[in-house]
Amino acid sequence: MSQLQEAYSWHLIAKENHKTILRLLDKDPSLFPEGTTYTGYPAAHAKEMLLTAFQEYQDLSIISFVSIFERIILDNLLTVASNCKAREQDAFSRATVEYALRDPERWHFNDILDLYKAFVPADLVGEIKQIYQYRNWVAHGKKPPKPYSIDPKSAYQRLMKFLNEANIAL
Repeated sequence: MSQLQEAYSWHLIAKENHKTILRLLDKDPSLFPEGTTYTGYPAAHAKEMLLTAFQEYQDLSIISFVSIFERIILDNLLTVASNCKAREQDAFSRATVEYALRDPERWHFNDILDLYKAFVPADLVGEIKQIYQYRNWVAHGKKPPKPYSIDPKSAYQRLMKFLNEANIAL
């Protein structure tokens, strides 16, 4: 199982736990032990707190998915570049590839995604850029306007589709 698949499975577990807690709040709020976040609040208020926290959690899941995806893409880029460098016979060609790859983690990720248009349909690259933009919006304080909205399942499916289209082994 890849790191991205693991992160998605953790998200699913947390989602199931969220649903279970909501059911418990509906059934009997007194089932929660003293000292928990929900103690002392009416069930309706506790549910509101839980729903807000879960929305934040979903956004954090997308940050996690995109971070893992970004690492996979950068690692793939470096692997491809290393293979090209190894095939270059003359010193100038090797030096050119080395120079081009100096500090690729500082490159603009959207530009890196554009490189993959050789393998991945342009519309899917555009969708990944939107997910990346959403991740940045969340990670940098959710300052208006909201650029795009996506749920974790859709984000995960699109990221995996991109990796499959780009033939990146997980």
